[in-house]
Amino acid sequence: ATLRVTAVRAEGLKNLQRIMDQDPFVELELDPWGHTAKTKAASGVNPVWKAKHNNVMELPYHGRPVPPTQAFLNVRVMDWEATRASRLIGAAEPVALDKIMKSEYVQEVVLDLADKEGNFAGTLYLNVEVVLKGVVEVTVVEGQQLKDLGQKLSAQENYVRVFLEAANEDPGVRPGGKTKIAYGLNPVFIKRNVMAFPYEGEDEPRLFLEVWDKEFSRKDRIVGRGAMMLTTDNINYRATPKDKEELTIELRDERQLPAGRLVIRVRFLNAAYDPTVEVVRGMASIGQNVHSISDVTKGEVDFFREFRVVALNLEEEMQQTAPDFVREWAKATRTPIALLASIFWLVVIASALVVLVLLGPKVLTIMVASLYPAYQSFKALESPQTDDDTQWLTYWVLFGLFEVVEQTLFALLRIINPVYAFFTFLFKIGFLIWMQHPTAKGALWLYRHYVGPWLRSNEQFVDKRILRAQETIKEIDDRIRLPVEKSNGDDADDDEFDPSENI
Repeated sequence: ATLRVTAVRAEGLKNLQRIMDQDPFVELELDPWGHTAKTKAASGVNPVWKAKHNNVMELPYHGRPVPPTQAFLNVRVMDWEATRASRLIGAAEPVALDKIMKSEYVQEVVLDLADKEGNFAGTLYLNVEVVLKGVVEVTVVEGQQLKDLGQKLSAQENYVRVFLEAANEDPGVRPGGKTKIAYGLNPVFIKRNVMAFPYEGEDEPRLFLEVWDKEFSRKDRIVGRGAMMLTTDNINYRATPKDKEELTIELRDERQLPAGRLVIRVRFLNAAYDPTVEVVRGMASIGQNVHSISDVTKGEVDFFREFRVVALNLEEEMQQTAPDFVREWAKATRTPIALLASIFWLVVIASALVVLVLLGPKVLTIMVASLYPAYQSFKALESPQTDDDTQWLTYWVLFGLFEVVEQTLFALLRIINPVYAFFTFLFKIGFLIWMQHPTAKGALWLYRHYVGPWLRSNEQFVDKRILRAQETIKEIDDRIRLPVEKSNGDDADDDEFDPSENI
């Protein structure tokens, strides 16, 4: 079954906060399987947990291999902390499940809490209910002596509609399904005759069955209707799925006259039962012999327990969300789906690490040095302010100078000792971030204090050198171009037509 626990309120909790209100939340663990659940944080020393706090928690009780007398519900109230680990306000004595499983109704459980020193830390009020959750599987077997609707040219074509409805549900949204057509007044349903309905522990679940005659030239006609209440004869609290004997449902037509019988089978698949789930050690069961799983030390047991709980929860989640072909592959290879998923992510992470090692520094440098500054430069050009224009124009000036230094001095350092490559990379990333940071504005500061004064004092010298370099390049270009043009001119003269050659 499933243990549904609702956190209602607490009174007189120990206050761990001196200035602000504490943020208490309830944490549960079902021992010895290690299933956990918790609410969101409420407020104060007399908190009330509501639906917005996710105060309804569900824990599956597998029933095997531990009986209720050896299974316990551990309850703690914690103070949520934003900047550090949550602190214990108080814990209750473990509650044996045999006291809870005896009742099918909601029970109010009042627990006294104690802090780490054993002092009274408040009172906690819970509502506890044992519910059955799973899938109701209905198999339509055959119809017997169905009402004859007067088909003359062909046999009567029957199909069955099945609905599952609970007392607290809206009949307009009840789940349903229908079978394929079977023929005659004693039809045997073979194709698509199995329907599954999710069951969440609602009150008074009922099955409604309708037999219809398929018509092609007019609306389908009702043959008869029947219903049955799902009781403990069909849905029980046993851990294993149980095939029931065939059930016969009496049908009535629209005038409430007998319309034949319908034979069905009902099976319940318990969502809480999983024979592969192993017992793990709970947070409050250390030292109890019935829950011992090894003779290792307490620290190793805690690590082993946490790893096992994570693995089991992951496997349960993957069983529900994995695609069909993955489940079939896992079943064929007898490999847990969680293991297949772990192998897949290991391959992805390993590939990402390889790419990061080979190309990571270069890609990161391009993103930090070019992409973000380029986008910010675009925004600066589009904005009416001039301060951001100065910042990013200054950044690009210094970035160009830094690239010159890196390609000369840093390259020489990397040749001398390859270890310097790592440190130069870190220095470059840090330096670029400092230059473009909106608060530090390192580029603007560096330009105003060092680069700007130096360039202004040497501006004429630099301009002369640039002009001289341009003249030198032009002179070299002229020296190369003139002989080429002259050579082309001589070739053209040689190719001109001479009339005297034809005389």
